[in-house]
Amino acid sequence: MALTSKQANDLHQAIFEYLSSQPSLIEVSVKLKEAIDKGVPENDGVTTNLEKKWVSVVRLQKKVMDLQAKIKDIENEKHLMLKHPSSKGGDPSFVLKTTATHRLVGHRGPITCVTFHPIYNLVASGSEDACIKLYDFETGEYEETLKGHTNSVQDVCFNMEGSLLASCSSDITIKLWDFSSSGSYRCIKTLAGHDHNVSGVAFLKGSKQLISCSRDKLLKVWDVDSGYCIKTLAGHSEWVRKVAVDLETNTVASCSSDHSIIIWDVHGAETVCRLQGHEHVVECLAFSSSAADKVLGTGGKKSGGLHIVSGSRDKTIKIWNISSVRCVVTLTGHESWVRGVAFQP
Repeated sequence: MALTSKQANDLHQAIFEYLSSQPSLIEVSVKLKEAIDKGVPENDGVTTNLEKKWVSVVRLQKKVMDLQAKIKDIENEKHLMLKHPSSKGGDPSFVLKTTATHRLVGHRGPITCVTFHPIYNLVASGSEDACIKLYDFETGEYEETLKGHTNSVQDVCFNMEGSLLASCSSDITIKLWDFSSSGSYRCIKTLAGHDHNVSGVAFLKGSKQLISCSRDKLLKVWDVDSGYCIKTLAGHSEWVRKVAVDLETNTVASCSSDHSIIIWDVHGAETVCRLQGHEHVVECLAFSSSAADKVLGTGGKKSGGLHIVSGSRDKTIKIWNISSVRCVVTLTGHESWVRGVAFQP
């Protein structure tokens, strides 16, 4: 292959430096320098043996640099492992890489969401195959398939007691599943009222109310017992992607394709504040815990929910202070969309 202009210049410079270092070849090096300054004529696409070897050298040099970078990463990881051992007495806040305990299979389409049961050793997953599957995460065994939605399941969540599972779907419905008695897992209510894809659900404190968000740009609050919509929250100008609830303060937050996050007063159906800073669709968000608030500098003066973490299609993660309505940290490093975020408990 023919050399690029840069590669040709590098090769000429290397030859010149070599000739200049040889006393018997200094005159040759001077003539070469004159030719380089005038511009070396094209070789009509003919690749010489020297050019081929030079390209090979450049490629090998790049591989060496890549390997050196990997060695450095491994050494840094080893240093962290020695500094924060995972054995008893080590720093419990440090999470090491580990291998999968189980591989849970069964869905016929991409998995869109997962959630753990708050009491039992169950994990529920939703998929584009319109099904919800239950697994025992301690044994890795498949338990049950919940069928009822007619399109992709977008989100699933349990209430605090673990007696109900809520799911929402592209079929424009929300379903409530009975988990009060082990093994029943039946759909007891279907909530209809949104006009487009329902993309997120979350139980409010006390588990008597459920909040949902949708591509119709709205959030809706539902009475769990009756199944009726009791409030509609409007504020976003585009698809509302996810909704999160801080169960300590019952604060609600939502994120949207309009690049913003809104903190809501659910009782008054009003916006408390709007957090703006992302440059693309905000895909996900999560509230902090009391422990996280202490780390982030609030001193734990107020319980939970003082900070929100958000992920976006702009490839960044942002941590927001709700009280001051500002972004306190921006984390970069991802090479594509950020689709899920969570605070370590």
